[in-house]
Amino acid sequence: MGLLRGRIVAVQGANSIISGHEGFGLKPKEDDEQDKEEDTNTDLGDYNQRQRKQISDFNSGSIFKVTMDPTHPLGYGYNNNYFSLKLDSDAFAYLEDGWNVGVAKENAHVSGFIGNNAKQKLEDTLVFGAEQMGQGSVIYMIDNPLFRGFWHSGKLLFGNAIFMVGQ
Repeated sequence: MGLLRGRIVAVQGANSIISGHEGFGLKPKEDDEQDKEEDTNTDLGDYNQRQRKQISDFNSGSIFKVTMDPTHPLGYGYNNNYFSLKLDSDAFAYLEDGWNVGVAKENAHVSGFIGNNAKQKLEDTLVFGAEQMGQGSVIYMIDNPLFRGFWHSGKLLFGNAIFMVGQ
C-alpha cells in the first residue's frame, strides 16, 4: 500500500471491507469483556423476549452529534459539531496513526430510535478520519454524508474529502 499516490475516500460500507487489512489504520471497535462473556454463554431466555433482545443491537437510522476538528482540511467550514445520520451500528476505533477529524463521543445520540447495545457500541468511535498512505491519503467516512441529500452540509464534507490539500 505504500505506492498510493492519490486519495481513497471510503464511504459507509466500504469501511467494513478495508477495516483490519494490512496498510489501513481502520480497526473495528473492540467489544467490552462483558459482551464477549455473554456471547459464550448459552441464552436460555424466553421466546417472547426474542424480538426485544434482537432490537437492542438495531439502528435503523438515528442522528448523532459528531465532534469535529475544524482545523483539519476535512473539517474546514464546520464548527466544532456536525450532525450525522447513522444507518447501522458499525463501530470503528479511533485512528492511532491518522487524524480523528469527526468522532462520536459519549452521549452523542440526539434523535431517532436506536437499541441500547448499539447506542453504547457507537460511543467513543470514529465517524470521519484521514491518514497518510504513501504519497496519498485515505479518507474514512463511516457515515455517508450524502445519503439521499439528508443534510446539505454533508456536501461540504464530501467536497473537502475530494479536494482537500495535504493531510
